[in-house]
This record gives sequence, structure tokens and C-alpha cells, in this order.
Amino acid sequence: MDELAQLAQQIRVDASGVQDCAPGHQWGPAVRPYYLIHLIFSGRGTFEAGGRKYALGPNQGFIIYPGALTVYRADESAPWSYGWMGYSGDLAPMLTRKAGLKRENPVFNLENAEALRALILGAERDMASLRMGMAGAAGGLLRFLAHIGQNAPEAPSDDPADDYFQRAQWYIQANLDNGVGVADVARFVGLCRSQLFRVFRAAAGCSPRQWIAQCRLSRAQSLLSESHLGLEEIARSCGYAGAAQLGQSFRRLTGQSPGAFRRRK
Repeated sequence: MDELAQLAQQIRVDASGVQDCAPGHQWGPAVRPYYLIHLIFSGRGTFEAGGRKYALGPNQGFIIYPGALTVYRADESAPWSYGWMGYSGDLAPMLTRKAGLKRENPVFNLENAEALRALILGAERDMASLRMGMAGAAGGLLRFLAHIGQNAPEAPSDDPADDYFQRAQWYIQANLDNGVGVADVARFVGLCRSQLFRVFRAAAGCSPRQWIAQCRLSRAQSLLSESHLGLEEIARSCGYAGAAQLGQSFRRLTGQSPGAFRRRK
């Protein structure tokens, strides 16, 4: 099973959207069956969880854990405008932890919450799309969590090398369509290129460049098999410069053209 198909099975976007709240708009007290993150674009309000009450405003966010009793309410005079993304699956606890989010401290700060509005709306479109579907929405969720986690403090790990490798995998999958390179990955995980190379050699037996190439190939194979996207669209979705580069890489790694692969499938 390729990387994207595995991802679609292990992480699912359950809800996504934006809202300009009415004055005093309230949800709860109630529970959610999945992880749910809200980001505040403007306005004020309160969030209650775990017996604590938080006053929150622009460029702040809060997470609701599955089964947790919570209530949140928009201010009467300056109600919230916010966006949300809910998710579940086997990878959900690990991704939440990697983003630096914790049940005991469910609120966090962002430099620019508005910058994530497009990711939220994109995930909502993908959920309703017959072309990209849940796989596309899952990719948007990874970018969403990666952005939140960029300034999060590092969690302690029994195996720092494995932690670097896991974070690098996460970042690569989240940014394939942005043309992610080795330098981008090294900068995100906080290593120099030679250190990152040693981490990948030890964990996967290949270089970071080879890993990225294989991830692009896996995503391209998935989109060729499961979507009706054209070759240019698939190329851009996987971080290739265009259909020509997709074809060259595909032939080098598989011995056949993307078109031949799609016809076989």
C-alpha cells in the first residue's frame, strides 16, 4: 500500500469550516467524538474545559479532545470569527502530540491565525470533492497541524533520532505539493543537512532526497490510480515542476510512463 493510501486510512478529517459567530453564540456543554481545533481570527470569547475557563481572542486557538466535556461562547459585543478542523484515526494522538498540543493545557497562541484560513477552507472543499476527496483533506490537515506545531516546545523522547525521523516524515508529507526540499526538512526539524542524512540512513537506509522522491512517486501513483486529475494537476500536487518532470522521474523510478501506469490500473 502506498504512502498516501496509508495516510488516508490512518487519519481522517471529520469537520472543517469557518464562521462569523452571532453575539453570545454558544456550543455545549457537550462532548465531541473526535479531536477538534478552533483558531480565532478576530473577536473575543471564552472556552471552558477541565474545570478551567479561558478568555481568548485573535491569534489564539483551543483544542477539544474526544469525549471531553467543553463549552465555548462568543462575546456579546465582539463575537468571534473563527475556523475549525476536526480529525480522528490511528495517527491522531501522535499528530496532536507532535503539534505540541496537550490535554492539560488546551489553548495555544499563533503568530497569524488568518494564514490558516485557506487550509481550513481547502480541507472543506476536498471533503466534498470527487477528485481529491479525503486524501486531499488529510494533506491539508497535516499542513494545518505542522503550522501550529512549528513554534511548539519539543516533547521529550526516548529516542531523539527516531523523533527527528518521524517529524521529518510528517513535514515531507504535509509539504509535498509545495516542492519540499532537503534544506526545508533540515530547517524544520532543527538539524544540519549532514545530521539529517545520518538520521535517514539509520532509520530508513536511504538519503532524505531519495525519501522525498519516493514519497512524490507514491502520491503520484495514488492520484493516477484513484483520481481523474490530469498529469499537470498531479505533477503540481506532488511537488513536480510539471508533467514533463513527473514523467522523467516516474520512468526513472518505475521503468514506465505515468500514462502506462494509469492504463494498467
